[in-house]
Amino acid sequence: MPPKQKASFDKCVQERKQLRRSFTTIFNEASSHFSKTTLTDDEIALVKGSLDLLRTTFEEMRTLERELKAMALEEMKDEAEQNDFLDEGDAVVLKSKGKLTKLELFISKLEKPVVSLQASTLEPPSTRPTFSQSKLPELNLPTFDGNITEWFGFWERFQSQVGNSPDLPNAAKFTYLMGQLRGEALATVKGLIPSDMNYSILQTTLQENFGLPRRIIRAHVLNLLKMQKPTLLASSLRQFYNALMGDIRSLESLNIDIAACAPFIVPIIEDKLPGKVLSSIGDCGKEVSFNLKGFIERLKTYITREEQAAGTNWPTSPKATLAVYKPPPHTAL
Repeated sequence: MPPKQKASFDKCVQERKQLRRSFTTIFNEASSHFSKTTLTDDEIALVKGSLDLLRTTFEEMRTLERELKAMALEEMKDEAEQNDFLDEGDAVVLKSKGKLTKLELFISKLEKPVVSLQASTLEPPSTRPTFSQSKLPELNLPTFDGNITEWFGFWERFQSQVGNSPDLPNAAKFTYLMGQLRGEALATVKGLIPSDMNYSILQTTLQENFGLPRRIIRAHVLNLLKMQKPTLLASSLRQFYNALMGDIRSLESLNIDIAACAPFIVPIIEDKLPGKVLSSIGDCGKEVSFNLKGFIERLKTYITREEQAAGTNWPTSPKATLAVYKPPPHTAL
């Protein structure tokens, strides 16, 4: 990188440190009021002013982070160092967003109107359903153990069935979400208790640890590199194909141009396949360009033919394992 560009990069890094320091100072000042049962008018005004400052600072942080990402691709030649730098930036932005959301929730509670006992007796009873954690309905939800390649699928299912429900309080959503976590994912959020505010913290913590797109993309690429070589058995080839397509579809959903990556992906697949299979479907190495779609179609056709000859009929994709979640008994929300 030319000296002028290097100086610009270093200046942006220093500016990022200052923005992060300012964000933390503003949030800490505002969050010092979280434990208070009542706030004066001046304190409320201070907290609301802090929210405006945090929003402005957060947008400046995101803009600067995008600029730094572009510069890092030129400045840092070591791939591991580059990935660590970019991942750290994504993690800080997500954590800052979580703090911003936490303050927004706190202010929204301050702004809720206080209803007097007399007024409440004159109003008709609410028709909105109420929930208690001891009576939450059972739902068929997927589980998540910390495998980041499964995060997006898990999160979309959870959001569609629970997260996007307008009638379900956040504390109940917290209970559902915690009940579906296993292994590393559960250990990451250990200690959080059910509450409306902690639901936001729970989501942010999970996103920071398992939802960063760069980490998920890297994990899928590593899956391709580590795929176990299949045997000539139709069942083994089908398992290999299903695993391959799972990673490729996931990369496509993350906006990776798979066709453009064909010169890298096709040789990986070729290296895994038995020589007999490779010679039957055509060696793309003899072609002028790599055609991943055509290569995969020929592989699929070969496997289907082998299955028919063997009298087997394997599913085209693995089935997701669902667990019935029964919420544990707790006191009412």
